[in-house]
Amino acid sequence: MNLISKLFNQSGNQIKHTPCNDSVSEKQVKNLAAETVWTKLYTNAQRLRNSDYFNASIRNESSIMAQQALQMAEQTLGPNHLTLVEILMFIANCHSHERAICEPLFKRALAIQEEHREYDQPHFASNLHKYAIYCVGNKEYDLAETVYIRAINMFERNLGPDHPDLIFYLNQLAELYVKQGQCAQLETILYRMINIIGHNPDPACDKTLSFDKTLRFCELNLPRIYIVPLFENMLSTQEKMVGPNDQRLLSCLYALARVSQKEKTVLLYERVLAIEERMETGADHINLVKILDTLAQECRDLTQCTKITLYYKRALEITCKTYGSDNIETAYRMQILVRIYMHTKNYELAEPLVKGALEIFEKTFDKNDGNVVGTISESITCATTIAQFYRQSGKDEEANELEKLLKFWTYWTQPRIKLR
Repeated sequence: MNLISKLFNQSGNQIKHTPCNDSVSEKQVKNLAAETVWTKLYTNAQRLRNSDYFNASIRNESSIMAQQALQMAEQTLGPNHLTLVEILMFIANCHSHERAICEPLFKRALAIQEEHREYDQPHFASNLHKYAIYCVGNKEYDLAETVYIRAINMFERNLGPDHPDLIFYLNQLAELYVKQGQCAQLETILYRMINIIGHNPDPACDKTLSFDKTLRFCELNLPRIYIVPLFENMLSTQEKMVGPNDQRLLSCLYALARVSQKEKTVLLYERVLAIEERMETGADHINLVKILDTLAQECRDLTQCTKITLYYKRALEITCKTYGSDNIETAYRMQILVRIYMHTKNYELAEPLVKGALEIFEKTFDKNDGNVVGTISESITCATTIAQFYRQSGKDEEANELEKLLKFWTYWTQPRIKLR
């Protein structure tokens, strides 16, 4: 019996120690379970917000879910844990137009990161940038400038002074200076962006789109008498850095062409065309058609018919190679050139184009029921031009037949009103 009682007491002693271990494991399990719950809540809030970003009711519902996740995370991790920063920023973005809710959340998130000394972390700079955008929206321009500069300095320390990602953040600061009318500070930022582009050998970098956006913002909000010499000086500075034929010049060339006088605009777009032709896309890329159209339009204002014809012929050749000789886009290009020949009374050159366009229309429209296979507006526009050509060149019978067909096409392509 003594032996049994000793064994029982030993097992009892073992059992007395296990409750303490069990209580620790239960706490860990509870924390893990709570973390799983608030993580799922926050993930669901993100998915809900992304399902319809601009829907106000969905935005509010996702904010409520995120706030519930925040409360649970605070109970599990504590009120100043770094994990809370992301949830706080999410809720702040949901209420970006409600200052009383949004601003304390931004400040709390940044304070937590500062408490953990995350000064050199990219996400801290990113959150500063978001807070600066919020300040701009509330017209707190002085505070926004301070926050922008602090964020840019952090990005510089993390990425280096010539990293192309900096262009995106400099763009925001440049737009702020435009709104404030601070031209000296704006010029400093623009030249800095040029310097970054000049030190990066990849001109096709997506960040150059931010530079284009900055230049367009300047065009819309600053007087032309100021931006024309500014853009000229910027182009000259960039040419000294990369040479006269580098594709990194395109942003400045486009911007200067948009604000210059007609004669200079044509010369600038011709430079753009020459640079684009030397790019990897080649001399027959469809993107060149837009430049050729712009050049032809500018020359039309200057009444240079020879150049207009050359540009539209080149656009037709590129379109034909890209889409094929029986595509409606090719017919559309043909009718543009027909108009030019009609204006100059070159009927012999226009007639082959007319016949080619008509062949495309026969494939575009189903003759049995009049259903449209191709683009309606382009087809009717082209056919109208051809009918005018026949009428102008004295071919009245062909013009009458085509005009009848046009009435038929127009009738069948008009929207129908259903009667109840």
